[in-house]
Amino acid sequence: MDIILLERIEKLGQIGDVVSVKDGYARNYLLPNKKALRANEANRKVFEANRARIEAENAARRDEAARGRPVAGGRECRRGAEGRVRGHPAPALGDLSGEEAGNKHDGARGTRAARRGDRGAAAVGKR
Repeated sequence: MDIILLERIEKLGQIGDVVSVKDGYARNYLLPNKKALRANEANRKVFEANRARIEAENAARRDEAARGRPVAGGRECRRGAEGRVRGHPAPALGDLSGEEAGNKHDGARGTRAARRGDRGAAAVGKR
């Protein structure tokens, strides 16, 4: 299937390139996510009419990413007063580290020891 790319896609092409891809890749990923248009005369005219706007939007998104702002789905992430991403229970990244964040590492006795409790290695398998 021939498509017109609406944004740069690594190993595929730049904005405005007409490329040929497998039908499933176009139908299931590129077209629903508005990363491409089917390459027909009507869509080529629409793309050329909107080319400047599309390139400006992509440049703005690239600049936002370069500044390091958190972006999710093309929109900036909203953070609450506590510095957390809205609706996410974990603290903001960088606030806590290691044991302060509740990440306690017990060496070799980590998860297996937690499953068997305090019974020890000798009691495993005995009932």
